[in-house]
Amino acid sequence: MPLLKIQTNAKAPSAKEQILKDTSSFVSNMLGKPEKFVMVKLETDNAMIFGGNSTGALLAELRSINLPDKQTKEFSERLSDYLSKIFNISPERIFIIFDSVDPNMWSMNGKTFGD
Repeated sequence: MPLLKIQTNAKAPSAKEQILKDTSSFVSNMLGKPEKFVMVKLETDNAMIFGGNSTGALLAELRSINLPDKQTKEFSERLSDYLSKIFNISPERIFIIFDSVDPNMWSMNGKTFGD
């Protein structure tokens, strides 16, 4: 149920599949949710401008059922640090959007998580 979508203008890393696996594990551990429900989507080589220039930039969107808003500061610090190291992008050039989703608004295998 957690989804981390990463969009960046950085070049595709040579170990893209390993980065996806490592990031899935990172998100699972950070949120305390089973990895079997974690999805990570990575889009590289995007045309992006941030702050008026095309220097390395990254947009991450983290969606999860009942994401605890009291922990978004901690999640922001941890995720920014992690993504900065993976993509060699300054945390000052990383935006993160957090979205807490009601269980009735997320579905898998033909059923919502609110069922």
